[in-house]
Amino acid sequence: MAGLRDSALELMHPLVAVHAEVHVGCRPFVDKAINTLAEGLMDALQQVAYQHEDLQRLDANAFCQLSVELDYFETVLHPFSSPALEEILFQLREMLLQRTLQTLQQEAARPANARARADSEDRDGLPQTAADLKVMADDISSGLLPYELRRTKLVMCNSFVYVTTLR
Repeated sequence: MAGLRDSALELMHPLVAVHAEVHVGCRPFVDKAINTLAEGLMDALQQVAYQHEDLQRLDANAFCQLSVELDYFETVLHPFSSPALEEILFQLREMLLQRTLQTLQQEAARPANARARADSEDRDGLPQTAADLKVMADDISSGLLPYELRRTKLVMCNSFVYVTTLR
């Protein structure tokens, strides 16, 4: 995992742009506007996750990557958090967890001769329960999230400097 996926980062740019425009024009409405946009963003992300074929079967690594991205969104959007946003994030996490567990159970149920795994792909050490998956994802997220936040801060600052120099 070299970094947060570009598409996930791209979702934040419109929020930053709207925040800047509303902050300049009418500061009292910043929280309301960003709360509404953040809820809409996470709701759209949830709908994509429900419908996207590639997200129907997740292995433990995909779950951890998506957990890092959700932790990133949760951290960045924390100042604008609302009960509705928290509920959407919770539902999305639970849906991803259930899909991952289902995939792991299906893999475990396949006969050994059908699995045909190389020695390097031995899965004995991978998590098999929801608690194990959450611990694994939390460990990975705690290691990567600070890096992602620093990297994003640099990207956002560079974008802001670039936009202000154009004006």
